[in-house]
Parts: sequence; structure tokens; C-alpha cells
Amino acid sequence: MIIMFIDTHCHISKKDNNFNEVIEQMKNNIMIISGCDPIANKEVVELVNKYSNIYGVIGLHPDEVDNIKEEDINFLKENIKNKKIVGIGEIGLDYYHNNENKLKQKELFIKQIDIVFMGT
Repeated sequence: MIIMFIDTHCHISKKDNNFNEVIEQMKNNIMIISGCDPIANKEVVELVNKYSNIYGVIGLHPDEVDNIKEEDINFLKENIKNKKIVGIGEIGLDYYHNNENKLKQKELFIKQIDIVFMGT
């Protein structure tokens, strides 16, 4: 019997102290890594293209709403077509830290949902 582990939501970065160890230990398993901001999203795309067992979700967490540029949305649009990007992730509404930007959060959330369902 072959047992495989699938981590369906992890945050891993090349700058983590144990990055190579995690990659080695998971080489016969599958990881779905999550992006949450422009920097992490770029690294997710880089890692899914480099490792056969890594898939990813990319997205913009609502905490990032005040820092998002149109180029960040365009990055999502361009890279959602990658066969190893399996969804938009780390998105939603989060009023815990800041509830003064509810409208901006809703607009960002809708833009990201539209990427998946409308292709825009």
C-alpha cells in the first residue's frame, strides 16, 4: 500500500530556514502552497514551475488591500492560466484588523472572484 500526504494549504518560502528540508521530506507527496500578497504570489508561481509535486493558489489577502496595484491584479489574471495554479486563495473579507476599508476589501474580493468565474 502506498500512502501519500497532501498538504492542501501551506505557506513555504525559500527564505525559510528549513525550506530545503521540507522540500526533500515532501518530494513524494503533494503540497498546495498559498500566496497572499504580490511577493508571495510570485514565489508560488516560481515554485510550482520548479517542483513537480508543488501546486499553488494565488491571491491577495484583504489585509493587503491598501497596498494593491493594478499590476498585482494583472499578475493574478496572467498566472491563473498556469496548469499548476489550482485556484485563487487567501482572499475574502477580514475586518478584524481594519474595518475602515470594507468597501475596498469588497472591491478587491469581487475582482479576484471575477478572475475565476468571468476570466477578467
